[in-house]
Amino acid sequence: MARITITIPDNLQSQIVKMAGKENESISYTTTKLVDIGLMVMKKSESKKQDNNIEEYCQKLIIQINELIKTIATDKLNIDKESMSRIANETIVKFNKIKGVESSL
Repeated sequence: MARITITIPDNLQSQIVKMAGKENESISYTTTKLVDIGLMVMKKSESKKQDNNIEEYCQKLIIQINELIKTIATDKLNIDKESMSRIANETIVKFNKIKGVESSL
């Protein structure tokens, strides 16, 4: 196993010493575990950023598909804007009911 020397502030060192004592482990082992946890958190954070980008892309696609459906409905099926608005409001009410949210529409 590789060995390294690090310099950390006194307050962090005292916290690590307390943790090591509490867990009945060495300071070296405790520091290694803390670094390992920190790396896992960083990796998860990076993964979450990527998930957010994917979710944003999907949301944009949904908006585009909805607009396309509205266009088809109004142009090809002769559904008027008022009916589309009513359908949208009913959908929101149904969605909120499923999610358990009170609606004031």
